[in-house]
Amino acid sequence: MNMREIQRMQQEMQRKLAKMQEELESSQFTGTAGGGAVTITMNGKFEMSSVKIDPEAFNAEEYRRTGSDGACRRRDALTSQ
Repeated sequence: MNMREIQRMQQEMQRKLAKMQEELESSQFTGTAGGGAVTITMNGKFEMSSVKIDPEAFNAEEYRRTGSDGACRRRDALTSQ
């Protein structure tokens, strides 16, 4: 294998990696917490696109505390795929 072939292989791998990264960034991941009471959707760039909270699942005090469960929902979304 000569140097030109190695450079060609490297360029091909870089193109494939860039394509995979682009696909990951456009992917959507969904995670839930509280038995489905809270659902978030985020993309491969860790940007949340949707947060849904079932109002029937919480009383007023619990509803105020749902923000503390955000890390769990995020972790679940990241590990669900």
